[in-house]
Amino acid sequence: MLYIRMGVTMLVSLYTSRVVLATLGVDDFGIYNVVGSVIVMFSFMNITLTVAIRRFLAYELGQEDGGRIQKVFNASIIAVFITSLIIVVGLESIGYWFLNHRLNIPSDRMLTANLVYQFSVLSFFFSMNLIPFSSAIVAYEKMGVYAYLGIAETILKLGLVLALPFLAGDKLWWYGLLMALLAILMAMCNYLYCHLKVIRPKSVHIFKWEDVLSIFKFSAWTVFGTMVFMLATQGVNMIYNIFFGVAMNAALGIGQQVANAVNQFVANFQTAFNPQLTKNYSAEGLSDKTFGFVCQTSRLSLLLILLIGVPIIANAAPILNLWLVDVPDYAVPFTIILIIYMAIDGASGPLYYLVYAKGELKLYQIVLGAIQLVYVLMVYLLCLLGLDPVLVFSLNLVTAVVVYVARLLILEKILDFPVRSYVSLVVKPLFFPILLFTGMSVLNAIYLQIDSVSVNLSKILLTVIICALVGFYLYLNKDERHFILSMAKSKFISK
Repeated sequence: MLYIRMGVTMLVSLYTSRVVLATLGVDDFGIYNVVGSVIVMFSFMNITLTVAIRRFLAYELGQEDGGRIQKVFNASIIAVFITSLIIVVGLESIGYWFLNHRLNIPSDRMLTANLVYQFSVLSFFFSMNLIPFSSAIVAYEKMGVYAYLGIAETILKLGLVLALPFLAGDKLWWYGLLMALLAILMAMCNYLYCHLKVIRPKSVHIFKWEDVLSIFKFSAWTVFGTMVFMLATQGVNMIYNIFFGVAMNAALGIGQQVANAVNQFVANFQTAFNPQLTKNYSAEGLSDKTFGFVCQTSRLSLLLILLIGVPIIANAAPILNLWLVDVPDYAVPFTIILIIYMAIDGASGPLYYLVYAKGELKLYQIVLGAIQLVYVLMVYLLCLLGLDPVLVFSLNLVTAVVVYVARLLILEKILDFPVRSYVSLVVKPLFFPILLFTGMSVLNAIYLQIDSVSVNLSKILLTVIICALVGFYLYLNKDERHFILSMAKSKFISK
């Protein structure tokens, strides 16, 4: 169900981006992207609390009695509501000032940008307060419903975007309003399902402040790490806006949407395994079973990203030309860099989920935060020196590798994690497939650039088949191949 959700979301998101870009134009699309960056910069607690609440709920479910689940759920509702109010105050003060006095937005579009900003604040408030309910759905592993809600949101967004060209007046204003209304509707849907079918927020006023403080305490170091991460993503977006203007933000926005669509493959997979990993660690610590689970999910995460990422990298220019009416400059190299970054970061996903299951975050967040801060500082300095924006953005890849290594070393210190065994099982077998994929992509870029829709679609399909065969036979081990074949037979052949 999660992969059906992912497929629908990816295809519809790619198409809606095309419609939005064509309807708004490059400048207004860039304005929406940079205004959203301000919201994301201040919504660091959104990600932090999602991770914390999912961890606490899954951890309690992993205990034998699970008797404290209702109290933890009530405490999570209180914690999220308090945090959302504090962040809204920050958005309406510091964020408002930053939008109007520091961002490079054309003066004739400033009023509209402010209206869109207010709609985004409203959308953020409702989206944040659904965190306890969506987290409960995931912790109880109701993945079918989680998928249905995601598909419903995607289809509704498509309908709103298709209606956008027919609305009179400023299209950017309408787009901001419609996205806010959609966020409110989805918050209500999550609340109703969780209330009726999962866990009711009954007597929500009856809770223990100790549980609320435990959630905040767990989140304390994550706040620092998340703030730095947002600085390294949305902050770089703003740096590019200051040095290169909104057209560069449009190119970044396109690259980020394609990379995020690719990342949905691994994100949906990791959404499914995260509760199981936390429950396993809660029950038996870093046992052989838990370590094997981490290695398998790392390998499958990598394979899933390569399966969709390599065909896009090898055919980036024709895909973007086929997808968009007007491809912004630099969109192709930004897309390639971000997909490679997603592959590296996605493979290390099980590692940081294991850190969160352990709950010792101080060293982890300090080290990774320092790496991200150095990255942002280097981006600013290189832009100040006038270097090529693609070369500067390539620092993303160096940062991703350094972060991956840091996660392994930190786990070795706090959990006695067997790093050599992990590298032998996960990283080493990837060498030959990566070498083959790189050669294939380079040859395609040099010799097979043909301006034909049918030829390009055939190349994409052929690349997908090659990646699937190489990954299946040269990367997965015998047990994993047997598992996938058995699953395929049970799902399709038997029917």
